[in-house]
Formats: sequence, C-alpha cells, structure tokens
Amino acid sequence: MTDSLMLETFDFITAYFGVLLGRCTLLSFFLFPLILLLRKAFRKNVFLRGMPWGLLLVAPFLGKLRLLYEEELFCRWMDCWNVPCTDHWWIRYGYALVKHMP
Repeated sequence: MTDSLMLETFDFITAYFGVLLGRCTLLSFFLFPLILLLRKAFRKNVFLRGMPWGLLLVAPFLGKLRLLYEEELFCRWMDCWNVPCTDHWWIRYGYALVKHMP
C-alpha cells in the first residue's frame, strides 16, 4: 500500500465509525428517558427493572436503520453530526482518538 492509499483508507474508516458512533450517541439520548420510564413502571420486580438497560445494546443497530438514511426529517436531524464529521478531518480523528483512550 502506498502512503496516500493508506491515509485515504484510514480517513474513510474514521469517518465511517465517527458517523456511526455519533448516530448511536444521538439515539441513546432518546433511549435513556424511555429506560427510566420503564424502570418506574416495573418498580416492584428487580429483574424487570434491570431489563430496560438492554435497550442500549440495540443502539448500534439503530444507527444503521434505513429510515435514518431515507427519511428527510431524520436526515436533517442527523446532519448535525454527519456534516461536521465528514467535512472536517480534525473532528473525526479527534473523536476516534479520544473515544479509544484509556
């Protein structure tokens, strides 16, 4: 691999994962109140109070929903993260580096 091909590949990978993980983060902000509401509804049973936290495991898959790519409302809503992440290299590299620091 040449240096430019390797840098372009790394640039693509950071943009892809930055956009995908950013979408998951945005969707998690709406899942969190739902989780708290379900925990209140199931306050009698300890097992059922813990189950709503499993909704966060679904968030990475929700970031790839076809609905988010095709519907105009969701496209505009997600553009607040997609556009800066794809247009500015320092945002996607910063997100990739800071996200994986110990």
